[in-house]
Amino acid sequence: MKAASSSVAVKDAYGLEKVTDAYDLHPDKLEEPTRDVNFGRLSFDPQGMTTLRHLPHRLSYQLAGRIALRRTQPQSEAEAQVHVAVARALKNDLDPAETFWQESIEMLRQKMQRDETTLRYADYGVGSPDSNPDRTVTRSISEVQAFSVPPHEGVALHALARELRPRNCLELGTCLGISSAYVASALDLNEHGSLTTLDGGKDLSRVASINFSRLGLRNTRFVTGRFDEMLPELLPEIAPVDMAYIDGHHDGAATRAYFEMILQHAAPYAVMVFDDIRWSRDMREAWRSIRTHPEVTAALDLYTFGICVTNNGSHPATGK
Repeated sequence: MKAASSSVAVKDAYGLEKVTDAYDLHPDKLEEPTRDVNFGRLSFDPQGMTTLRHLPHRLSYQLAGRIALRRTQPQSEAEAQVHVAVARALKNDLDPAETFWQESIEMLRQKMQRDETTLRYADYGVGSPDSNPDRTVTRSISEVQAFSVPPHEGVALHALARELRPRNCLELGTCLGISSAYVASALDLNEHGSLTTLDGGKDLSRVASINFSRLGLRNTRFVTGRFDEMLPELLPEIAPVDMAYIDGHHDGAATRAYFEMILQHAAPYAVMVFDDIRWSRDMREAWRSIRTHPEVTAALDLYTFGICVTNNGSHPATGK
């Protein structure tokens, strides 16, 4: 993608204030994705991909993951696949093709860390959907990327998608596309499956689309809108859902509601991943409620996120 030549703050066709040359958000730039993973002088060190900010969570994740694997015994093929994926992720055990994608995504993250392009978007991230429907925030890409999934959790999502080989994947909370890219790149390697990702912020979805164009990922559909408004129409279109990642709305009641909605359209032994399960008291309570749900056959608590295997039996099994 050709970078703009000026770094003067201007407004583009979408009304976005551009203060760097990193993103040209004109839609005609998104037509032909190319696998552009050469981000200048950026380099990637797998051993150094955890920042100091992420280090406590990564250490807690490592400990919680080992405990969870020891305490649970797989009772189905899906549960065994989840165990294999988590074990691989804990060791960052990736093959060369998977490592290529990890490096590409993390170099993209590094690029965004220094990008001061201004984004304005509706933020439904905390509280009930109707608590503050007109809340609009203004943040730079460098600020927003700090909310993205940390590297170790991205690797876990990638490993899950690789082992499960899902046909239909759903994500609630696109942000700038880091978590989406970890899932979509696994589907790319699988040569099987597609991802639908939702976010309430139009600017966020546009930047994520550009990131996917840069990475050369074509298997993802970006949807913009409030989760509670979009899911009733969207879920029947993409059912049965084989794998879902629920992030972006840190409210316990809403998280439980999304779980129930997705469960109605889930494939047998669908896997759902819930982020930020210790964000607040009501998120902790939501996780406890979900992991003990009668249609959850197994649950792994990985400290900051949790993984559930479900079985509602309402859809025929998808081909693997």
